[in-house]
Amino acid sequence: MTHPRFYLTLIGLIITFFAGWNINGWRLNAEIAQLHVTWNQAYSNQVQLTLNTERDLTKLNQQLETDHATTQQKIHQLYTDNRSLAQQLGGLRDPASANWRTLSKTNTSSDCANTTSEGRLSDQATQFLLELARDADSAAEYANTCHQWAIGVTQQLNQP
Repeated sequence: MTHPRFYLTLIGLIITFFAGWNINGWRLNAEIAQLHVTWNQAYSNQVQLTLNTERDLTKLNQQLETDHATTQQKIHQLYTDNRSLAQQLGGLRDPASANWRTLSKTNTSSDCANTTSEGRLSDQATQFLLELARDADSAAEYANTCHQWAIGVTQQLNQP
């Protein structure tokens, strides 16, 4: 038969184990709760930072789109002006033409419009060159807009 002290010792060990386990559990629960608070604060800060960055990037995007549209209108106006000027002057001329070089040195622009077709480009060539210049200007403007966007995004994302 086992001695009653053995049972008392066993009961004491079990109570001590569970009491220590509960105290340890409460301490761990408190640490976990503190980690949740810290995590929630960090998460809230990152969400706010993300929202601010998104708002700033949207503002940058809208500004670049507005600037791009304005510049495209200017390019179209330049194309229209150049086309009208070419029509008034009788089309574009080939500067490498020998006859055109002598005419440009001696005559005014109104005289040049009345000259023969020597050195004058065809209407199709004039139209092609004017459209090519307009398309090149549009492509350059698009590349510049993309470059400005990349710079703005990089600066925005590198802010502390």
